[in-house]
Amino acid sequence: MYGHEKNAGYGLYAMLEILKQTNGRFVIISNDTLVRYEDDKYIVKELTSKWKGVVVAFEFDEAKIEFDMDYFKRNYLWKEILNDDDDDFSKQSVL
Repeated sequence: MYGHEKNAGYGLYAMLEILKQTNGRFVIISNDTLVRYEDDKYIVKELTSKWKGVVVAFEFDEAKIEFDMDYFKRNYLWKEILNDDDDDFSKQSVL
């Protein structure tokens, strides 16, 4: 799963799924662009100054989580992987 280009960005995908389920929000700043996710929508802004590097920040309220981590992984994260034909990540390694 790790160290392959095919899985690049999977951590951001997983975090976004958690944030969607918990009414969370995040901000990504890279170069001259800021992307914000909040209230089920994305806002993209062009910055006046370039930022060399990447900033990723997120926030969610743990009290709004109405399921345990195993349920979340099976139903939101691994569902995508299990439906994928990736030889590097088999069903046996997840289950």
